[in-house]
Amino acid sequence: MGNSDEFEAADWLQHQLWDARKVIWPNRQPSLKELLDPGIAAEMLGIDFRAVPNLGQTRFNRSSVPFRTAGILDRQRRLIAISQEFAPEIQRFTAAHELGHWLLHDHHVMHRDRPMDGAALHTSRPKEELEADRFATFFLMPAKAVRTHFQRIFRVPGALHFTDVTCFHLSPRDPNTLLYAEESSLERELAVAGCSRYADRRFNSLASEFGVSVTAMAIRIKELGLTRWP
Repeated sequence: MGNSDEFEAADWLQHQLWDARKVIWPNRQPSLKELLDPGIAAEMLGIDFRAVPNLGQTRFNRSSVPFRTAGILDRQRRLIAISQEFAPEIQRFTAAHELGHWLLHDHHVMHRDRPMDGAALHTSRPKEELEADRFATFFLMPAKAVRTHFQRIFRVPGALHFTDVTCFHLSPRDPNTLLYAEESSLERELAVAGCSRYADRRFNSLASEFGVSVTAMAIRIKELGLTRWP
């Protein structure tokens, strides 16, 4: 299964939410973050979505190392449950990850997941876990929407070029760290993803705007080529 499967599933679900927006939000236009809410998407698909105080600890994993359960998928009960003991951005990404399993892996009848925020997207993990991660990335951070918000915030037509001035606006206390960052690092992307003030303008950071972790947004920014090198 390639990226196209995860993208197509996420794109289909986004369009379903857009088409149903006037029914779900009859008196107002939802924000992008609201529109891409995994819980609302699950309920639209007829899934019982629950956010609960905690889901306990499990040893049902390949390494037999206990972990705090962050998400559960129970296909027989048509249930997705998310633990509230983790940060909101972890709950959101985990919920989208479970939706990915639901749409892509119909053989998953009962499945438990550890907390995740998208930071492990390129690590060595089971194939189906990476597929669910990619679905969550495509669903929560659509390329067109990320580019639009990025260009609105930084007022550039394409990628952001890192000059002395740019680096000072992003990191006034230590601009040289960004100016001389290695391309293999996420230094520049992390600064951009978490930035809430630039050139004396204040705004919601890209991470906050999309309800994801700074690291997840930084990885997406790098994938979309929104930072220029050298």
